[in-house]
Amino acid sequence: MRRYLLALSFAGCLAIAVPPQVHSQSNVLDPVRPKNSPLAKSMCDQFRKLNAQGISAKSQASISSLASSQGLSYIDADVRTTYVIAIHCSTVF
Repeated sequence: MRRYLLALSFAGCLAIAVPPQVHSQSNVLDPVRPKNSPLAKSMCDQFRKLNAQGISAKSQASISSLASSQGLSYIDADVRTTYVIAIHCSTVF
């Protein structure tokens, strides 16, 4: 019984200590998930232009620019960039 109460107390502390955003699923990939996503296609085109200039699509400047233009946090822009490159335009660097 004591172990049960201790485990229950611990679970309660975790539920309180974990920020709400950790509990929810992010929608950052929804606009680029469809196979023929216009946004993903546009991003790939933009990444190819950067690559032609010798700039990586994963560079800090590129991700910051994407975050600003799409109203995303830097981390969300990084996640979206990684996903788009992996799924839609794997030849981009």
